[in-house]
Order: sequence, then C-alpha cells, then structure tokens
Amino acid sequence: MKFSDGMPVTIDDLIFSYYTFLDPTYAGSTTLSSYDILGLKDYQTQTTSDVFDKYNAMAAAIYEAGSDHEWSDADAWTQEQQDDFWAKLTAEWTNDVAGIVAYVKANYMDAYAEAYTTYTPEQISGNEGMEVMLGMVLWGFGEIGDDGALTTAVTETVFDLVDTFPTVEDYYNETVAAYEGDAVELTCPQ
Repeated sequence: MKFSDGMPVTIDDLIFSYYTFLDPTYAGSTTLSSYDILGLKDYQTQTTSDVFDKYNAMAAAIYEAGSDHEWSDADAWTQEQQDDFWAKLTAEWTNDVAGIVAYVKANYMDAYAEAYTTYTPEQISGNEGMEVMLGMVLWGFGEIGDDGALTTAVTETVFDLVDTFPTVEDYYNETVAAYEGDAVELTCPQ
C-alpha cells in the first residue's frame, strides 16, 4: 500500500491511524470504536478498567441515591464526590437544554416561529428569553396562550413575555419536572 504521494504505508502509519480514530476527542466518522478491541476502554477513558468500573459504580450509586440524598458516613463516597457529581450532572443537563434553544433558533426560527408562537422571527431574535420560549414551545415544554403569554407544560409557570421571560434555568427546571429528575430518561432530538 502506498500514500497518494507514492510513499509506502508503514505499521507506524497504521498504528497512528488507529490512535487517531479511537481517540475520545476524535470528531470524525468511524465505527472503529464499536469493535471489541482489547484495551480500547482503557485507552478511551485513560484509566484501567478496574478504576473506571469502581468510579462508574460509585456514580451509579450516587445517582440511585438521588439528588436530595443527605450524605452520611455510611455512604461509600464522600460529600465532595456527591456534590461534584450532582453539580456536573446539572451543568450537563443545562447545557443540553441550552443546546435545544440554539438548535431551534438555528433550524426552526424562520419556518415555525410565527405558526407555533404567534411571534415573528424578528420579535424573537436577539431576545434571549424569547429564544428560550421558542425552544420550549417547539419541544413541547410550553405553549402560548391567547394573551400571548407562555405557560410551561408541567409546572404551569406563566411568563407574560413582556416583563417576564423564561431563562435556560427555567427551561432546565421544566425538563427536570417533566422527567421527574431522571436524566437517564431525558432524550433530545439531534
């Protein structure tokens, strides 16, 4: 085998390709990581399987205990680990919700804004609260009433969209209520 410039492909080139395709930060298209390759999980997590399994089990136990769990000495983790786990889960969930808002704004603003909200793209664009409203409405987490106000789907919180607007945090809280705090059940269309 040769490269397009005529240089032969060496085993080092092949190994480099595998390292690149299997790197956890690689964003290209490949299914190579779906194969049962010995040591792959260790490479991708940059730790041994034993350490990964230990902390994965700890995270599962913290999750199972719930966000309102009061830590005690009987727990198999520290208070700091529990607090860090929930802070990171909340941050990631909030980022997912913000991603929905950005996705809706980029892909559905012109085609669906007025039909689903009665507000024009010009009325929505540039107003963060209105953009959050659009994301909530198009993803089924709220609806616009005859008075032009947003009422959220689960908590029935009302934002008049004149003086009060939803934030990403409000959207996050609505999804938490909708999924009863179960991040595993949370799914976001791509």
